[in-house]
Amino acid sequence: TTTTTTTTSAEATTVSISAKTEPNFYFSVDKNQFDPADLLDMDESVLEEDITFEYATPAEAFEALKGDAHYVKAELIVMYQGEVLEGVTPTIYIGVKGDADLNETVDTFDAYYVLQYYAAKSAGFNDAKLLNDNDDPMLEVLAYFLADVDTESKAGTDTAGKILDTFDAYYVLDFYASLSAGHSEVTWPEIIPSLLELEDSCWVS
Repeated sequence: TTTTTTTTSAEATTVSISAKTEPNFYFSVDKNQFDPADLLDMDESVLEEDITFEYATPAEAFEALKGDAHYVKAELIVMYQGEVLEGVTPTIYIGVKGDADLNETVDTFDAYYVLQYYAAKSAGFNDAKLLNDNDDPMLEVLAYFLADVDTESKAGTDTAGKILDTFDAYYVLDFYASLSAGHSEVTWPEIIPSLLELEDSCWVS
């Protein structure tokens, strides 16, 4: 949906801002500011600092919106120069990294679902999925994004260089083992140091 907003300064200026058609996916611990370029199509004249969102970060949105679903699917309110842009609501999905079954926990079941997916793919079942009986195909993309802990693919299926495999299951079990041993503050880069160099990852500073 596209909106045209007129602002008044020395002269009237008209800008066009619209929500991207495809949703974007985030981790519940991501404390980076939402990037307007990830969620909106904008005129070159639009300054990103003039764009703000209902929630500043995915972590903030997750805590506010997760409810009983244990993940977030929401349309994010957008403001331009402090005024709400009616009809411009990019869709966001947010979940817990490593949580393949979308229940907000990382445990042995998540590793099992990853291995089950990998086994099905290896056996030639190219339509294999992590989730069953799912009416929203984007939830499968979210589950894949969360389960692909080492390369964080948003494709929703195996692609060149980004697949769900035994390494992902191992890393999920390693993370779960750290939590079970009482290391409640463990972070994913401690389990997978390469995340600190992964392009577009929230872990890259």
